[in-house]
This record gives sequence, C-alpha cells and structure tokens, in this order.
Amino acid sequence: MSDVFVNIKDENVWVRNPLWLPIPEVDGSEEIIYLLVAVFEEGKNKVSSRLSGGGGTTVDWGDGTITSYGSSVYMNYTYSFNSLPASTEITTEDGIVYRQALIKMTPNTTWNGFWIFREAQIYAHQYLDVVAHVPNITSISNSSQTCPWLERISFPISTPAVAMPNIFTYCMNLQKIEIDWTQPTNISSLYYIRVNDLGDIDLVNCTSPFNFNRTFDVKRIGTFKSYATNVGTLNLNGFEEVGPVYIYNDTNIDSFFLECHSIQGTISITAPVATSCIYLTRNCNKYTKLYFDAPNIQNITQLCYIASSVQEVELTDASNVTTTTLAFEQSPSLQKLRLPGMSVSFDISETCIDAPNMVILFNDLADLTGLTSQNVNITNTPASSNLTSGERDIALNKNWTITG
Repeated sequence: MSDVFVNIKDENVWVRNPLWLPIPEVDGSEEIIYLLVAVFEEGKNKVSSRLSGGGGTTVDWGDGTITSYGSSVYMNYTYSFNSLPASTEITTEDGIVYRQALIKMTPNTTWNGFWIFREAQIYAHQYLDVVAHVPNITSISNSSQTCPWLERISFPISTPAVAMPNIFTYCMNLQKIEIDWTQPTNISSLYYIRVNDLGDIDLVNCTSPFNFNRTFDVKRIGTFKSYATNVGTLNLNGFEEVGPVYIYNDTNIDSFFLECHSIQGTISITAPVATSCIYLTRNCNKYTKLYFDAPNIQNITQLCYIASSVQEVELTDASNVTTTTLAFEQSPSLQKLRLPGMSVSFDISETCIDAPNMVILFNDLADLTGLTSQNVNITNTPASSNLTSGERDIALNKNWTITG
C-alpha cells in the first residue's frame, strides 16, 4: 500500500490532484473522450458507459486492454486493482486506497449520443476527471445521476444543440465544470455539486427549467441569462454573489431567490414579461439592494418578506401591480423604495424610510383622482412623525390615504 497522503481542497479554487494521471491535450478536430477512473483496493470496480452512432466505439481501458464495441451498446468493464501500476496508487484523507486508469474512447466514425455514467449507481461510479470533446453529440446524459468521486467535467462542445438532462446531478464532489453554457438545450438540474464559481451562464438555447436545488457550495454565479418560458429557480442555495439576472420569456418567476440566505450586495433582475414574482427574495437575509426591471409585474406578494438587511428596493415600473400582500413586511432595514406608477395599497410600516425618501415614494404613486382610493401604511417609520402636511398632501391630493 502506498504511503502517499493527499488532501488537496480549496474553498475558492479547484486544483487538479497532481498525483492524478495526466489527460492529454485534445486537438480541436478530434472526437475523443477521456475518463480518469479510480480502481479501489476494495470494490467491484466495474465501470459502464454507452455511446450511440458512429458505427461503434473503440475503448482503450488504460490497463493494456483495447475493445471495440458496436453503436448504442453498454461498454462494461471490470478492473483489477492489482493489475494497475502501484505508481498510480493514492490514499485519500479518509484512508481509502485506489489506483488509476485513464480510459480513452474514440468513435469508429462519428458519435451522436453519450450516456456517460450509465449504470454507475449499480457499480462503483468512480470517475475522477472527464474530458469529452464531442463536437457532433446531440445528447449527453448522466442516467444514474450519481458520481460522488467526480471532481471535474469538461465539455469543449462546438455544436449548439446538446441535450444534457441531469448531467451533473448528485455529483457531490464536482468542483469544476468547463462548458459553454450557450450550447445546452436541456440542463434540468444541478443538485449537490460543490463548484464554487459557475461564472457567466447564458442559456440561449436551453428551453428546460434550470434548477440549482441544494447546491450549497456554489458561492458565485456571474451574469445569468435565460430565454426559457419556464426558467426554474436558484432558491435554497448558498450563493453569496449573483451577477445581473435576465429572464426574458418566463411570466412566472415565483421563488426565484427564495431562502438564499447568504446572497449579498445587489440583486438585479430584468424580466420583461414576468407577471408574478411571489416569494422572490423571501428570507434572503444578507442582500442590501433589489433592482427589479419588470414592467408587466402584477403579483409581488412577499417580494422582500423577511429580507432583514435590504436597504433599497427599486421597481422601474409598478404601474401593473395588483397584489402586494406582505411585500415589504419584516424588512426593518428598508430605507428607500421606488414604485413608479403604483396604484394599489401597500404596507411599509416598521421600515426605516425617512421623510425625504417618503416624499420620493409619494411622487412615484399613481394619480387616482376619480378612481377608488388606495392606502399606504407608514406606521412606525421615521417619516411618520416627520412629514409635513404639505409632504403628506403629495399623496393625499392623488386620492391616496395614509395610515401612520
């Protein structure tokens, strides 16, 4: 048994284990897949994948065995720990011993579908590092949805039509994803991955919901763009930073950031056709500003409910809002609120809005002269005791009533 002890983990940057077998650089014209696999001292050590199209696949299993397979068949192989060089042996911090083999797959002609971890849940699911240069593939699937040893997966894909349903799901040690996000047509979900920074995500071809449920180790997403009519959510996660969010075609963005307790700074959302955003930032306790450009929004129920640190909320156009239930309640740090065109009652009691900022808000309110009067509740705000009668008249003269 090797006495090599490896513990290479960084909270912010993934570092490839220097003791792993190297993966060769892939030429841009090649169609090739490399899979680095751990072969355990104790374990079944059976791996399985499947590729369709291309007249079959030739697999070099990395232990001296080369096998040719037909198209769309399961390529199953069982490794022997003792048949692999001791020089490849690694002992993990948990005392688990494995040796390594580098699998190389090449098509006899051209592939069009790849089931990368087929049946892995039944066997050892021990892939460590995957690089797949598959420019003609139209579907990549992780059908078992479980590969807890995998740390990196790289898809330098050059075709814009790639379905990748559940490809990263339950890869609980996945720390680096290398992918052109404009390529996938179907991502579906990322559950329990450990990738720290997903970078900019532009899902220009993706039509499926894109969910990150319980990816608590993902700390940052850059600019996020979705063109789907059902975008999904980024809720229940450990995000600390999210760049500007653009949701172009979904009318319902309810719960999008629900209970993202760690998100900080500014949340900026542009959603030109959205009509409902119930629970949008409910229980997001650390962010300080919400910029919301959604001119067709109607239902803002619990928009910032229990968002205890938010200081500024700006809707660029509130003229279509019809429902405001608990939108700003239990947001005690709120100091500035912009609601241009607001024409329905709302409650901002117990916030920190002072008289100058309340005047700005009153000026934003729609003129309801000749229409049903609406109410703004400003009880227990700094403005409630400091507004002059003339400043209150800004709202009163537009047929609003003021409580507080």
